[in-house]
Amino acid sequence: MGIPRPLPAAMPRAAAQHGKDVAIAAVRPHIAVLNRREAIRMTADTILDAALEVVAELGWRKTGPTEIAERAGTDLVTVHRHFPTRG
Repeated sequence: MGIPRPLPAAMPRAAAQHGKDVAIAAVRPHIAVLNRREAIRMTADTILDAALEVVAELGWRKTGPTEIAERAGTDLVTVHRHFPTRG
C-alpha cells in the first residue's frame, strides 16, 4: 500500500479513534461508502481537536477559523464546510 504519510498535528487522535485506512476503499470498492463516512467523521474530529487546542491557547474571542484550519492541517473551506457557524 505504500509508505504512510505523516499526519498533521491534530490528526493522530482522530486517526486512532477511527482506526481505518481510507485507502482500503481502492482495494474493496463495496465498502467505499462506509470509508467515505469515516473519512468525513475523521476530518471533523481533527478540526474539533484543533479548535479545542487553539481556544485553550488564545481564548474564544481571539480564535478564528483561519487559526483552526492551520492547526488542523486543512484549508479554510474544509473548516467552513464541516462547521458553517461558530456557535
